[in-house]
Amino acid sequence: MRARNKIPYLLLFFLLGLGTTGYAQKAATATMRVSVKVVRGVQVSKVSDLDFGQIKQQTGAHEIKPTDGSAARFVIEGAPGANVFVKLNDNVVLNSANGASLQMKTVEPVYRLNDTGSVHPFQTRQGGMARLCRKSGKLIVSLGGKLNADHAPSGSYSGTYTAVVEYM
Repeated sequence: MRARNKIPYLLLFFLLGLGTTGYAQKAATATMRVSVKVVRGVQVSKVSDLDFGQIKQQTGAHEIKPTDGSAARFVIEGAPGANVFVKLNDNVVLNSANGASLQMKTVEPVYRLNDTGSVHPFQTRQGGMARLCRKSGKLIVSLGGKLNADHAPSGSYSGTYTAVVEYM
């Protein structure tokens, strides 16, 4: 064979990897530990409703603070020490049987840890992050409201306040 005819075969030999040296290696393995902590689901229970009681027309704004006895309260229970996000309504519409409505604004929602009793404000009127009690896994949330009944027709008004709580 002439040298010229051997060049395409040599190129093909190296391109197919036949001209490289192979290295034999024993297979390597790795072992890892897998762990998980399963926590109970978060629960929310109403303790008390927000009750403005009886108010007169044209007497200006009426406000209930979170520390007042007629403030709304609910308890959050979950994994001790867990962080939760509490989403609160900023506005609630109260409707009467005759079709009239009033607008209530949430006032300074606060939370209290079950074991210390210390009161902490949320970042906004719409709630925010809080940490459940490290011992009991409980958190007590209180919120007030503000409404103006200046031009509202007489009657009973009611609405629904919703709080959504989820683990972070």
